[in-house]
Parts: sequence; structure tokens; C-alpha cells
Amino acid sequence: MAQIEMVTAGRGWRWPGAMAALAGIGAGAAGVALLFWGLWVGQFAAPPGHVLDSRDAAEEAALCLQISQEAQARGGGVFLGSYPDEASRFWSARLRAQSRSIAQDLSRGRVRLNAVAAAVRREGAQDWLPGAMEVCSRRALMYGAHFAAFDRG
Repeated sequence: MAQIEMVTAGRGWRWPGAMAALAGIGAGAAGVALLFWGLWVGQFAAPPGHVLDSRDAAEEAALCLQISQEAQARGGGVFLGSYPDEASRFWSARLRAQSRSIAQDLSRGRVRLNAVAAAVRREGAQDWLPGAMEVCSRRALMYGAHFAAFDRG
């Protein structure tokens, strides 16, 4: 390893090349910290809507509400405290908070749901609803939702 000699006040101090390695490690740590910061900031850069190609947050809430209600209907009805029920309550509250016209946004959500279902069927998939519920639920978790139905294990 190369050594660097530094002369100070007539005395020679020898620093091993490890000091250069420590500087490289410090630069590497700074690079990792910079990468972490960039990823952390980037998570907030995505637009708040656009789940399943919805145009805005109100349409997204209406679409996910329609999906959770469809899951309830396929499951035999409303079971209070069930996962689809909790999802419906979350998206209903979000729709009320985001919407200017709930009826108009609900109809936009239904149109978007029909378009998603038709596209999935064209690709040959039969049961698209669990995947759509997962997409909406992951977005709900990003917004701070908590599904108590999963705590019961």
C-alpha cells in the first residue's frame, strides 16, 4: 500500500494509504445517502391519482369504490368488518373528500371500471377482481388506510 509522508515542524508523520480508502468509503456512504434521499423524495413525485389509468384522485376513489363494491357483491353481500367492507368505507370517505360532484365521479368510476374489465377480458383473464382489489388496496395503504380484517389472522 502506498504511504503518504507529511512533514510537520521537522517531524515526519506517515499516513498509510488507508486514509485514501477511508475517504473513498466516506464518498460511497455519501452516495448511498444521496440515493436513499432521491428514492424517498421520488415516492412523493407520483401523481395522487392514476390507479388503473384513472384521470384524477376523485375518479380513482370512485373506481376503487366500485371495485370494492363489486367484490362485496360477488362475495354474497356486505359483511361488516370484512376486507371489502373496510375498503368500501375507505374509498367512500376518500371520494367525499376529493369529489366536487359525487354522482358524476361515481359514473366516471363505473365507466372506468367497465373499460378495465373489458380490457382484461380481451386479454383472456377471467377473474380480474382480486388483482384490481390488490391495486386499490396498495394505493389505500399509501394514503394511510389500515385494514383491521387482516389483523384478525
